Amino acid sequence: MEKIVLACLGTYLEPSGIFGVLVETECYGTDVIKTVISGSHYSRAHTAHSIIHEVLTSMMFEAFLSKFPERLTELDALQVNCQSKELTSEEWNTTKERADSIQAAFQDYLKERASLSQSFDYWKTYVSDLFPIIRDLTNSLRSGDWILYLSAIERATSLFFFFGRTNYCRWTPLFLQDCYQLKDKFPLLYDSYMNGGFVVNTTKKGSGVPFDQALEQCYNRPAKVSGGIIGVTRKKEAVALWGIIKHKKDQYVELLEMKGDVGGELSLHHAFNPSTATKIVMMVQDIEEYLQKVCSPLQDQLLQ
Repeated sequence: MEKIVLACLGTYLEPSGIFGVLVETECYGTDVIKTVISGSHYSRAHTAHSIIHEVLTSMMFEAFLSKFPERLTELDALQVNCQSKELTSEEWNTTKERADSIQAAFQDYLKERASLSQSFDYWKTYVSDLFPIIRDLTNSLRSGDWILYLSAIERATSLFFFFGRTNYCRWTPLFLQDCYQLKDKFPLLYDSYMNGGFVVNTTKKGSGVPFDQALEQCYNRPAKVSGGIIGVTRKKEAVALWGIIKHKKDQYVELLEMKGDVGGELSLHHAFNPSTATKIVMMVQDIEEYLQKVCSPLQDQLLQ
């Protein structure tokens, strides 16, 4: 379902030309960007939308601070307070209230600009309404949050209707109905799902995936790469032997990797690795600089 949501977001953004910016900044190639737009390449599409969201949010917040410079002073003071390790409960509550005040002012600014600018409203819809759907859907799966998962699916249903995903329009409401009736019909299964039992977790933090995706990652994929079943399929004995010893081989490989802690990053999901984070930060900076130099997507004539 994540791929379908990514495909809907790609359809929404494609007329804007933002994917052309990703190509111009050499973040993605001309062939790869097609898989990003269609959502067929899950990892790249998810990363691309995260980058676009980060760029747009950053540019919107910079525009907000330029219009209200006094908020920048407040933000600097908040950063100083948050870095302090000796905040009392009263000071923490005060800091939180000030942060909520800035957040509320930023949201009011977005609504005001959206009412005056069609282009700004277009980007605000993506940042505030559309991207949070795939963000929450992914987070719910990786963390095993059943309530957040249902909330994301419910919001995604409107996308399926708007972008003409017929099968998902037909079956997603029925799926949600069954999910909401779990507590009464199957209380034990409901308790399991509330504890994260609707996903498969590995030893890495934040790596929960649906059962079908776990099967692809843990069983089908190893069979199709080097050291897998490729090249021995003509020998029945070799295929049978591979199927018998595969799980033991995987256990030894995992044991050796965990003992050696290859790269020092095995305990984290690959999206949180320092190398990945650094690469994404550089991509965001390149895209933002390109947009500021060529044409900011947030600038257009105000509606009369």
